[in-house]
Amino acid sequence: MARLATLTVMDLGASARHEQAKLEAVEDAAAVLDRARSDYEAARDARDRVVRAAVKAFGPVSVLQVDAHADLRDTYEGSAYSHACAMRRLVDYGLRVAHAGIRSLCSEEARLIAGRGLPVIWARDAVSGPDGEWIAKALGALGPRVYVTVDIDGLDPSLVPGTGTPEPGGLGWYPLLRLLRAVFGAREVVAADIVEVVPVPGMVVSEFVAARLAVKMLAYHRLRDRIRTDCAES
Repeated sequence: MARLATLTVMDLGASARHEQAKLEAVEDAAAVLDRARSDYEAARDARDRVVRAAVKAFGPVSVLQVDAHADLRDTYEGSAYSHACAMRRLVDYGLRVAHAGIRSLCSEEARLIAGRGLPVIWARDAVSGPDGEWIAKALGALGPRVYVTVDIDGLDPSLVPGTGTPEPGGLGWYPLLRLLRAVFGAREVVAADIVEVVPVPGMVVSEFVAARLAVKMLAYHRLRDRIRTDCAES
């Protein structure tokens, strides 16, 4: 087990040749997030701009989206940068996105998924089907470098009640960890985020689950070589 005190929160890589570009990209992402703290419109969903900063730093990346919602609308409530449009912006940007845990979408999103053949792992299949099948489908849809974005409502609301748009029938804790462990072991995860945690007064379970999930991803990143070895031997 990795000691938390030794975990690196931000890993810019060891290549001096790309160091400046990576630093600039991190600064770009930080600027987006800093603006989102005080600007409602910027805060509606900064994920697409943060992912683009990761592309600037690391080159082409694919995206693993864990979410209850497809987030593939072209616009929502008059904005093309709403939380409901984040993955649409990335798909239109040309990135490969694997959608996992999805159980809510509109007709526009359904048409887009069918028309472009987007890889979707429906929550019902992840919850009721064998782990190996849906996790293998997710891995098969991802390229060698991956950005992981976890909307906390991808988990079932019995685990995380504190979120803006909860949907029943979500992923369980251990199935989600098995997916993430497999992705961190089989791909180079360059960055990750956790979004849409909404505190419930008098209850801290949602924040605790999100914090624990962040720790798990840091540990999987730190132990990725061991995970690859374990997978190869199994």
